[in-house]
Amino acid sequence: MSSIDRIIVQFMGIPSYLLMIFILGSIGLALWYYRDPVPPAAPRMKMLLVFLRAAALTFLCIGLAEPVIKIVSTITHSSKTSVLLDTSSSMDRFGEGLRKSEALDALQKIQKSLGKQAIYLGFDDQTRPLGKGIPAFNGPATDMALAIKNSESEKNVTAVILISDGRWNRGEYPAGSAITANTPIYTI
Repeated sequence: MSSIDRIIVQFMGIPSYLLMIFILGSIGLALWYYRDPVPPAAPRMKMLLVFLRAAALTFLCIGLAEPVIKIVSTITHSSKTSVLLDTSSSMDRFGEGLRKSEALDALQKIQKSLGKQAIYLGFDDQTRPLGKGIPAFNGPATDMALAIKNSESEKNVTAVILISDGRWNRGEYPAGSAITANTPIYTI
């Protein structure tokens, strides 16, 4: 979204007060020139000729003053945070703690905090949008690098929150090739 904050008109050739004097002189010159036209003209025609001559001289004076118009505007971009939830089967392994419930708690807190200002994606060996309800933690593999790349390619993403157990077993090394210098990645 773009909005114009202000418009500035500056005259680079001569100072503004001198320009005003020239414009007033132009109007006076037009009045003097058509005070007694030859051949005589009707009053309406005389006023039209005075107006046209004054306008032409005024535009000439403004053009010689070298006008510069500066438009100051603000462009705002809506930014989004990409939230990635690891939905691989390693998050729900029996006997290895409460990873799944901790990840869902973290996701719920993030959803309360960010709301619609975030894009919520689930990932394992592929990346997909998270639906309503509890996701199935049954993915066959974990490809973090692909998930990060896919989330950064979304429109207006300025940060990534990664909820995972940190176990990756497919794709590129996630801490190397997937991370760009422009997008911060926060891990949970």
